[in-house]
Amino acid sequence: MSDLHLAIVTPEGTAFDGPITLVMAPGVNGNFTVLRGHAPMITALEAGVVRVQDATGELYFVVDGGFFEVRANDAVVLANWSEPAPDAQRAAEAVKTRRATAKK
Repeated sequence: MSDLHLAIVTPEGTAFDGPITLVMAPGVNGNFTVLRGHAPMITALEAGVVRVQDATGELYFVVDGGFFEVRANDAVVLANWSEPAPDAQRAAEAVKTRRATAKK
């Protein structure tokens, strides 16, 4: 059994739904980490990388803002847009590209 459950949901569908051990997300007031037993919280997200650690290793998802909620060891990312990235470097590059495109 997992410590924590995460769903990453966009208007197009579910990008991730499964058991995890931790999630790091880009909050509007800075990055934050959520582990099992975290206090209930709702916060806004800025464009950035959501890093997920599960039984297989680390997963990366680029998100374009949205909201994050955690309660009772269930976490949900509601993102305007999300795309998986194969590693941290490519995730960071995708964020830079997405931000540059949005400014045009």
